[in-house]
Amino acid sequence: MARFTLALLFIVSLFNYTDRYMIAILLPSIGQEFRLSDTQMGFLSGVAFTLLYVVLGVPIARLADRFSRKRILLIALAVWSLMTAACGVVQNYVQLVFARVLVGIGEAGSSPPSYSVIADLYPVHHRATAMAVYLAGSPAGIVVGFALGGWVAQSYGWRYALLITGLCGLAFSVLLKGLFTEPRRGGVDELPDAPATSLGQGLARLLTNRTFRHAALGSAFYNALAVAYVNWMPSFFVRSHGLSVKQTGIVLALIFGPVQIAGLLAGGALSDRLARLDLRWYLLVPGIVMLLGAPLFMVSLGVHDTTLALACLAVPLLIGGMQVSPIFAITQSLVEVRMRAVASAVLILIINVISGGVGPLAVGMMSDALVGSFGAQSLKLALLIVTPAFSLWAALHYFMGSRTLRADIGAGYSDRVSPMSPGELPCLK
Repeated sequence: MARFTLALLFIVSLFNYTDRYMIAILLPSIGQEFRLSDTQMGFLSGVAFTLLYVVLGVPIARLADRFSRKRILLIALAVWSLMTAACGVVQNYVQLVFARVLVGIGEAGSSPPSYSVIADLYPVHHRATAMAVYLAGSPAGIVVGFALGGWVAQSYGWRYALLITGLCGLAFSVLLKGLFTEPRRGGVDELPDAPATSLGQGLARLLTNRTFRHAALGSAFYNALAVAYVNWMPSFFVRSHGLSVKQTGIVLALIFGPVQIAGLLAGGALSDRLARLDLRWYLLVPGIVMLLGAPLFMVSLGVHDTTLALACLAVPLLIGGMQVSPIFAITQSLVEVRMRAVASAVLILIINVISGGVGPLAVGMMSDALVGSFGAQSLKLALLIVTPAFSLWAALHYFMGSRTLRADIGAGYSDRVSPMSPGELPCLK
């Protein structure tokens, strides 16, 4: 049951991120049709989506902690799929922004209940690996979004790309209703399914947790960098390397998808393995990979040969993906059973306020400010400025959080972690 349910959640995640990031490969076509500036496109791909996504995430997650997580997932999937299809029939920029806001409302109900379900499917010492499988829906969604979006946009127009993905999501929501079974809360951890504390008490406890604050801020600044690259790399390769939209969609799909999936799975397995020796590795692994990834991102921007630039980009995307799943896994272990969805929603809120609100928009504004002096190279310079700033900030928070992790998580965590035998790797049983 656990594997099958996790596979269903992966598909939900796949639709989530396909609908979310397909807009990136469509931006050149949308910008041309509506005559948009880089700032307007940055707002569309960042702030417009996150506006109500972050505001409604916690209230929807509270419902998931109190009522059926399955029902909330079904409604969320249907809503964002319908709104994605609606993006394909808008007639102007304002309507498109409004539709993207509604996509964000739907997707606010996806991840928090999913993380809560996964925490009830897998024990602590396998949780980061299981989270990595679910989170692999993000790069897989980028593959589908970039490849499908680029091909359909080039052949039939950007509107058809959004219509197709939205209608497919609606069809899967019907299938999910009959296939998905919700697990008992707290079962694998042998924790009581007690009524949740009040929302105010739970939030106060979470936000005063030192480890959670640093982990959330570290993840937020990493994601600000990642979202900036996901949203602006298509435009960068079109402008700086002369690729067509179709070529860009295919090559970036082949780069972003496989290497980030590999990074996610490797990061989850490595963190689960090392954390059996010392819990601090759940945050030390993310901190180390951030320091390693920053200079490699910058090298990819300075290389003039397109093939070499893509190869250089693949390496930091691979190691950068290793920091994602440990953060979501450890968050589930810092709170009680009936606060897990809310804890995930708060984490997602912090991540998206900073990443969605700052990442793409900051790059777009810098690019517009520099275009008068540097022309087509302004986007590259903007990315070169934000890369070291966001990377170092993220690493600092991860290292600071590792210092308090063992004290904040409590003795109960160690009691539920199985000892690691020589040569053992975490697996999904």
